[in-house]
Amino acid sequence: MKYGLLMHPSIIKQSLEIRLQYDLKSVLTKFQKPIFWLSGEYDFLYRSCTYVLLEIIPHVQYVEIQNAGHLVHLNQSELFL
Repeated sequence: MKYGLLMHPSIIKQSLEIRLQYDLKSVLTKFQKPIFWLSGEYDFLYRSCTYVLLEIIPHVQYVEIQNAGHLVHLNQSELFL
């Protein structure tokens, strides 16, 4: 939230428009190779993707990092590495 507030409103608007218009589900169902999906515990914007992730791509390996948001590599650098 802290870093999100620093972004210009037009960037937030564009990000949300892409998220609503891009059909991620149809793209992910076509993937045949292993997928490693890493998410932060507080990444609420993209968490909606993970609710049905295993139904869409059963070969996904999903890991959720505690005390991290969308920028896991910044919020929990050591755990990310």
